[in-house]
Amino acid sequence: MFGRKVAAVSATLVTLAWGGAALAEAGKPAWSYEGDNGPARWSALASEFAVCGAGKEQSPIDLGVADAPGKQPRVVVEYKPLPLTILHNGHTVEVVVANGSRIVLDGKPYELLQFHFHTPSEHKVDGKAYPAEVHFVHRSAEGGLAVIGAFIDGTAANRALADIVAYAPTTATAPRTYTWVTIDPSRIMPPPTAFWSYGGSLTTPPCSEGVRWMVQKAPLPLSREHIAALSKAMGPNARPVLPVGARQVAAPR
Repeated sequence: MFGRKVAAVSATLVTLAWGGAALAEAGKPAWSYEGDNGPARWSALASEFAVCGAGKEQSPIDLGVADAPGKQPRVVVEYKPLPLTILHNGHTVEVVVANGSRIVLDGKPYELLQFHFHTPSEHKVDGKAYPAEVHFVHRSAEGGLAVIGAFIDGTAANRALADIVAYAPTTATAPRTYTWVTIDPSRIMPPPTAFWSYGGSLTTPPCSEGVRWMVQKAPLPLSREHIAALSKAMGPNARPVLPVGARQVAAPR
């Protein structure tokens, strides 16, 4: 499934930073989450976006199709605290990680590159979307990508996430580091114990496939006020769910 796909995905990740600002700067077609440049039209905006429409393993999906536990990958989390470096790439608020934080997935290390947010959630469960979703993006030495996602609900305050929301840019901007703000990814994303897993894609153009997805069953708490602030900073930025097709989706144990 992964093969040559992962090299293209890795190159795309570096170029796009999971957003569209880099494309606009390079004179490439702009894309958005609504209107003529919205998700239904992504594949028509440029030849390199064709897989957004033609791909058979696209993300996000409705995870409710997983009705029985399946074989899950073994995940060991090795995250480290670091100063907050944050940016707005024109589509999402992203936290840059460059301190050796990683996961070990089935014995293979994947370095944590960044994590970013979507409001509302991109994945759904039996048709239900959550107020927000966070994606922790990891890359192996060979260029393979693994993403740990978690839903975010409005049930309670969350100091670790609140510190990020407080510094979230509201317009597109280059990365800025706040040396006096320490974030600890391990306090934000718990080690995966109960999660859905499947093979999918980037959820933004060019929608490259070959991504290993793990989505936590238990949502992360965050106050309604902080979710609203995050949504205001980004606007609605969730791609609609795509067909599961022939893929197997492993349910939480």
